[in-house]
Formats: sequence, structure tokens, C-alpha cells
Amino acid sequence: MTHAQVVREDSVQIQEAHGFRFADGAVPAGSLTYAPASVVSVGTAKFVFISGHTGTAPDSADLDEPPAQAISRQSVTALNKIEAVLHSLGGTMDDIVRVRVYVRAPLTKEIFEAIHDARRAFFDGPRKPASTLVRIDALVRPDALIEIDADAVITDHPDVRP
Repeated sequence: MTHAQVVREDSVQIQEAHGFRFADGAVPAGSLTYAPASVVSVGTAKFVFISGHTGTAPDSADLDEPPAQAISRQSVTALNKIEAVLHSLGGTMDDIVRVRVYVRAPLTKEIFEAIHDARRAFFDGPRKPASTLVRIDALVRPDALIEIDADAVITDHPDVRP
């Protein structure tokens, strides 16, 4: 029987490597009460649970753009953050098995299509992740329109994915 081992060191390394920030500056790795990702190793496989990432950036909060363009930009930014976490752990977007997307209301057809157009650039291979999309009233950051979290399985065997 193989025992799962929770690897917490990776979470702090991820925080430090990517300089996680609030709008008013850098966040010291030890000050957060959550991790950008948690990793559970089982044999040679890593199960990666990536925390939600918004598409906001300190320099983009005041952009005046149409809603579909803003959601597209924020979707790409959030997915870039997720991709950076995966790369720091030796994975790629192809390792993602599930995503959850939280979109601030309203969710129009144009906004829905903009989100999926942005996602296609990241999930263009034959394996698509399972996905949930939830419309919500607000996110913690008032300038955030979208938050995305993901689960991935990184394995030494690229043809094997649960």
C-alpha cells in the first residue's frame, strides 16, 4: 500500500518564487494563512490543488474597457498565474484535471464566450479538464471579475492521467 505524503515546502517556495502581491505590495510568504498550492505526493505522482487566482494586477485596476475585453484579460492573467505555479512544480497546463471558475455577475453570452476564448489558448490539447463555472455577486477584490482555481496531477508518465 502506498502512503500519501503532503508536501508543504513547495507552497512556500511557490509564494516566494512568484512574489505573491496585494495591490499595495509584496506579501511575505510566512504571513499568508493559505498556500498558492498544496501538493500531495503519492508514489511518483503529485496531486496539486491550486488556490483561486484572480486576474487582477496592481497596474490594471483602473483600466476602462468593455466588459468582455476586461473579463478576457483577467481570465488570461489568472490562467497565467496558475500556469506559473504548475511550471514551478514541474507541470504544465496539460496536467490540469479540473478547474473551477467564479465570475462576478452579470454573466452575459458575450462574457461567457470571452472566458472560453481565453481558456482555449491554455487548454488546446486533446485532454480537457472537468470544469465548473459559477456566477457570484462579488469577489474579495472589488476590481476582480473572475477567479479560477485548479487541480492537477503531475506524473512521470505523460500518457497516464487519472
